[in-house]
Amino acid sequence: MNMGGKPKRIFSEFTFDLIERCYVEYGGFVDVICESDDYDNFLKYVEEPFTQLCQEISKILPVCLAFIELRSNYEVLQNYHRKRGFAVEGLINILQQLNQAIADKNYEIGISFFLTDNLRDDIEDIWRMEIEPYLEEYFFNQLEKVDKFRWDKIKDRVQLWI
Repeated sequence: MNMGGKPKRIFSEFTFDLIERCYVEYGGFVDVICESDDYDNFLKYVEEPFTQLCQEISKILPVCLAFIELRSNYEVLQNYHRKRGFAVEGLINILQQLNQAIADKNYEIGISFFLTDNLRDDIEDIWRMEIEPYLEEYFFNQLEKVDKFRWDKIKDRVQLWI
């Protein structure tokens, strides 16, 4: 799986789950965060339980991730950009074709590359500096496959306006 340059976004939901679990298991420390500006007081309530939880998680996370299949959810990409005034159906269509050409779910191009607030300004750089080099490496002995997905060949099909 290729996560792109934004693992922070990919695992943000996981982080919120950790915080919720800390709250449930260790009781009420989230209230301390909201009611206190005193950092030392905050640490007194949070540091030890959070450290224990992180140690627990670090033991089981690699095993859990080995059994979780993470595939691109194009609906997430669509919803993210709809709020910003971008239509990404053309991009999604190209990504689907590209991932079909890759033909291995472990090497698919994910959506995280394209979770940027101003995709219209960023997409050419993302494509030329992230996607194309990845494809050149993946298809190192089949460059004709890369040529089909060069920015100059696909840019007119991307169309990011609503």
